[in-house]
This record gives sequence, structure tokens and C-alpha cells, in this order.
Amino acid sequence: MLPLDCRPTIPGRLHETSSPRARGCSGRVARVRRARRRPRRHRLERRQGRARRAGAALRACKRQQVTNAIVADLVKQGKIAAGSETPIARSGVGLMVRKGAAKPDLSSPEALKRAVLSAKSLTWAKEGASGISFLNALEKLGIADDAKRKADLAGDGATAAQKVASGQVDLGALLINEIMAQPGVEVAGPLPAELQTYTAFTSGVAAASKNAAAAKALVDHLRSPDARAAFKAKGQEPG
Repeated sequence: MLPLDCRPTIPGRLHETSSPRARGCSGRVARVRRARRRPRRHRLERRQGRARRAGAALRACKRQQVTNAIVADLVKQGKIAAGSETPIARSGVGLMVRKGAAKPDLSSPEALKRAVLSAKSLTWAKEGASGISFLNALEKLGIADDAKRKADLAGDGATAAQKVASGQVDLGALLINEIMAQPGVEVAGPLPAELQTYTAFTSGVAAASKNAAAAKALVDHLRSPDARAAFKAKGQEPG
């Protein structure tokens, strides 16, 4: 129980007093109030975490990068019907050069190592799947630190491609299908098979779909011979 001169006269307010005793207990009251607010803050943090995950999924969908991990998360959330997940295509990581520039040999891990070490400057998307995969490959080759010292990292794949297209950077890493979609750059080659990783693109039927049959028909079309040929022409391997 609070001392008499610390008791609130109206909810949420203390007596205005110069009593040392009152001033001393005000800190305890504040601590109690902060403690009572903590569960509310935890609920807010959980909501913010869910919002961040949903936002990441939405941004990926807007970039047309619906990967296995995103679909699995949406199934877990109950937004995609379980069992409707279908692999569509996958894309490997490649290196890009400015259009018309000489293309380095990338046919083996040693050739990739030489190409990276001889390049004056490098770029990749620091938070993208291609950038993470490329950095993992460099670590396996033991040259990650050398590459980082001359890297001009980009926030996304399009910016990385712009740096290469402008001549600002010699060599860049990006998903092959994304390189082919960017102006002013061209594919130098894929990473060697021993170091390659793939980003897989997957479809799924919405759990709340009012026409699941039509959605399934679209997925079937995306796996047809014509669609597979189109994916291949755009730098993706059909799923």
C-alpha cells in the first residue's frame, strides 16, 4: 500500500507535494506502471513481427519471386491450401558484365576464382538470394574477404545491374533470369555446378479461392511444354 501522501487523488495522478517521501515513492509508481505496460509491448512486438513477415511475402510476390520458403510460410498461415504447392521453375546464380564487354571464363571453381580476383570491382545485392549464394561460393573458394574489399554492394538486383551497365563496376552476381531482364548487361555465365545454388519458384492455390479448379488449370498450364520453353528462354530451368 502506498504512503498516504503518495496516493492518487484521481486515477493516474499523484498529489502535488514537495514531500521527500512523495518524491521517493513516485519512482516506484512509475516502475509499476512500466511493468504493467510490458505485456502490451510484447503483443505489439508480436504483431509487428507478423506484419514484417507478411510484408516480406508481399514484396517477394510483387517481384514475382514466390519461392518454396514463402509458399511454405503461407501454407503455415493458412493462406495457401496444403498439398497445392507445385514447383514451377528455378534459377541459378550467374555473373554479369556490361553489354559487349569480354566475358571471363567461369567453367570451373578455379576459373571463377581467377575471374573474381582479376576483376577491379564487384557488386551483388547484399540482401538478395543471389548475393547470399554468391558470397557462400566465394567463402568456399577462400576469397570472400578479397571480394568484399573491392565490392560496391547494391540494395537490390536492379541497382547491381545498373552499376555494371554504367561501367562503374566490372563484374556483378545476380540470378540469371534477372540478368537477362536488365538493360545494358549480359550473362557472362553461370556459377560452376560445384558452387551453384538455385532459387526455386513455386505456385500454390489460395485456401480461400472461390475457383480452385481454374487456379489448378493455370498451374497445369505453367508446367506445359510451351510454358517450359518460355521459362527456359528467360533464363530459368523448368521445375
